[in-house]
Amino acid sequence: MSQHTSINLIKSPDLYQLLQLEDQGSNQVLNKQVNITLIDVRSEAEFAEEHIPGAILLPLDRLTVQQVFPYQDQGRCIFYCRSGNRSHQAGEKLIQAGWSEVNHLEGGIQAWKALGYPITSLNS
Repeated sequence: MSQHTSINLIKSPDLYQLLQLEDQGSNQVLNKQVNITLIDVRSEAEFAEEHIPGAILLPLDRLTVQQVFPYQDQGRCIFYCRSGNRSHQAGEKLIQAGWSEVNHLEGGIQAWKALGYPITSLNS
């Protein structure tokens, strides 16, 4: 019997709301559900130019399950890229490696910025 696996799309407004709850140090009950690791799978140059505050960089071309595994135990991992293509590829890679569920940001950082949500830069 095969295990159910899925790559879930997270919409920008939903992610923004989850990040706000995390920043406010929500109740202990919510805290386990809200603890998020935001993983940017774009290139180092793209990340340096702009990224979602609090994100960590794990470029898709070098992404390994071993790199992501420590974050899986800390809560919910949500992957993103520019438009959603590379983060979906990262999800497929992790599903093939045995993960049962992967979350990625629908529309990537482009959708996030289009809604006016904050970004930051290493270049500023």
